Amino acid sequence: KKQTAAELMQKIHEGAFPMGFVESFRNYVKKQESLVAEFRQSVVRKRQNLEEAAQAIQSHVEHHQKQVFICFFFFLANICKYMYMYTLLCIYTHDMIALQKYEKFNEDRQILQLNDRRLRLRQHKMCSQLIHIFPIGMKHEENNGTFRVHSYTIRSRELPGSVDKVMELIGTNKEEEMNIGLGHIAHLCMLLCRYLYIPLRHPIEYRGSRSYIIDCFIEAET
Repeated sequence: KKQTAAELMQKIHEGAFPMGFVESFRNYVKKQESLVAEFRQSVVRKRQNLEEAAQAIQSHVEHHQKQVFICFFFFLANICKYMYMYTLLCIYTHDMIALQKYEKFNEDRQILQLNDRRLRLRQHKMCSQLIHIFPIGMKHEENNGTFRVHSYTIRSRELPGSVDKVMELIGTNKEEEMNIGLGHIAHLCMLLCRYLYIPLRHPIEYRGSRSYIIDCFIEAET
């Protein structure tokens, strides 16, 4: 039968067991108590070791958390740095492209100005040649000791100086000479318009001494 420790101790005090058995039982109890004490001490030591290990792990985790935070901070700083450098690179590239376009524009403008000067010189030269082809002169008449322009000539063909003069020459021998001079004027105007790229408001139909001017407004009304 199972007996509790209190019952056994009571029987030991009452002398129910032999003395040798009691002594051996006491030694056994002391031994068990010492084992229990050692076990408690070992449990305490293990608990302390576990607490120290937990603290070490906690400190290690905190340290690594700090390291991770520092690494993440430097990572963000590098990203910001690279973004700033990329922005500067984009601005520099845009400025370089704009500078190249500006230089190309200046080169094209200089070429255009040079070509324009060449064109002006060529136009001036061709107009100067027209002066030799169609020489224009003036006839003067004396009036009370003073000279005034009476009429103009083109290639030695006299041109009338007024509408009345034109009406006087119509039907005379000088009418053909006047028509030839007006034909020269029409030819000269057409060449000047072509060389100078200036359109005429009223186009000229060149037909030698029978040249005439087309009035587009009158034709549109009719």
